[in-house]
Amino acid sequence: MPHPAAKLSLSSFLVLLSVSAATAQAPSPADECEKLKIEVAKLKFENANLRKGLLATPGHQAALAGTAGGPAQSGPAPAEQRQTVQKVTLALVKCAGNAKAQTVAVTLLLTNAGPTQDLQFEQVTAVDEQGQEYRTFDMHIGAGGARNKLATGVPVRATFVIPKVLPTTRSFKLLSCPVYDNASPGRTLGVEFRDVAIAWK
Repeated sequence: MPHPAAKLSLSSFLVLLSVSAATAQAPSPADECEKLKIEVAKLKFENANLRKGLLATPGHQAALAGTAGGPAQSGPAPAEQRQTVQKVTLALVKCAGNAKAQTVAVTLLLTNAGPTQDLQFEQVTAVDEQGQEYRTFDMHIGAGGARNKLATGVPVRATFVIPKVLPTTRSFKLLSCPVYDNASPGRTLGVEFRDVAIAWK
């Protein structure tokens, strides 16, 4: 018959063995904490880049491309592009497609760093990835038309509506919106944006 102390030692040994096995399998709280910190950092980085439109993961690329033969779907906002003419900064804000109306609305934010002045667009020309060219005179600076006054340091939105664009068009390789030169009447100053993605709805 085994001695009671031997039974106790054997039982204690088995308990210690099971505790050590569980400890070996389960990660320590410090390891879990480090993993969570890394995941949080990754998510913050991804969110920041998505807001800037700089990140294009395979899932986002598929969303932009849409299904084969179907319209391109909404995706991240385009990476911000800027041009400056006559001390006016023109920043590309968005390029939104209306699949039902087959139109694309391009929005720019105009900020005049110089004295109060008038700004007038000539016309807007866009060329898609298939080489199709589009033109429009449907332009509005603030509440006005193609021409409006820009006060110093006051941002004003400008919108162009481009007609007859099929929802299968994913982007404009070129978006040209020249403005008239205030110093030389009749002359225009080039303003161009490249590879502008269209977010369809």
